[in-house]
Amino acid sequence: MNTEAVKAATREQIIAEARTWLDTPYHRGGRVKGAGCDCATFVFEVFYRCGLVPDENLGVFSSDWSAHEQSEVYMLRILRHARKVVEGNSYPTLQAKPGNIVLTKTESGRVYDHGGIVTAWPMLIHAVPGGVAEVNATEHWLWQYKIVKVFDPWER
Repeated sequence: MNTEAVKAATREQIIAEARTWLDTPYHRGGRVKGAGCDCATFVFEVFYRCGLVPDENLGVFSSDWSAHEQSEVYMLRILRHARKVVEGNSYPTLQAKPGNIVLTKTESGRVYDHGGIVTAWPMLIHAVPGGVAEVNATEHWLWQYKIVKVFDPWER
C-alpha cells in the first residue's frame, strides 16, 4: 500500500467521494459510479479513487456466499489496507471516525458480510438493493444491534 497516498487523502475527501456514489444502483460485482456496485465494490472504489488502495480484481460474491464461507474473505480484503481500531455492537456511542470502514455481521453469522463508510457516526454510506444510501446505523436493519468492526487506514 502506498503510505504517501494515505497521508494525502483526508477523511473529508473519502466522505465527499462516497457521497458522489449516492443513488448508484445495486449491482453485484459492479464497479461503475452511477451504473452499479455492491457493498464491497463500493467501499473499494471509493478508497481506490482517493488513492488509498491499488487496483485489484475483487471477483464477485454470490448472493449466499456468507452462508457457506468459513474464512473471513471480506474482512481480509479490508485488513490489507487498514487496521482494526474498534469492535463492538452498533450503538450510538460506538467510536468510529469519519472515513472509517465499518463491517457487520449478525450475532449468529460466521463471517462479516456487509460494509460501509462512516460519514459521522452513526451515519454511514453503504450499497444495498435499492442503491447506495446514507443511513443511520443505529436505525437501519442491516446495522442495528449487529456486531461491527471498524477499520481506519490512517491508524496504521
